[in-house]
Amino acid sequence: MKKEISTLVLGALTLLAGGISFYGVSALTKNTSGDLFLAQLGSAIGITVGVLPNEANTLLAQLKEKEQALDVREQNISFREAELRGESALDEAEYYGRVVKALIAAVCALLVLVAVNFWFDHRRSRKERA
Repeated sequence: MKKEISTLVLGALTLLAGGISFYGVSALTKNTSGDLFLAQLGSAIGITVGVLPNEANTLLAQLKEKEQALDVREQNISFREAELRGESALDEAEYYGRVVKALIAAVCALLVLVAVNFWFDHRRSRKERA
């Protein structure tokens, strides 16, 4: 009788522990941390899960590879564009430098003409007094 009770108690405890563990795992899988828990549990036990290659998987892998290749090309193109803009910025700087030099030369020429005009006025006024 004691052996039957101990067997029943042991069986009940086993079912209770199994139910608690099942409920705990199913409750954990309802949220995102449950997936992490199961992944850690699987890696601790040494379980690996994989999907056999099929048409969808291979197409998806090819698509990801092409996307990565296009991303690399896009980065290269944007780098080249930045280099070209840098060179054109230098050309613009050189152009504006020339414009500033031309403006300075024009202002100096006007100042020389004004000075010459004053000199001619002064000379004419001296001749009129004499």
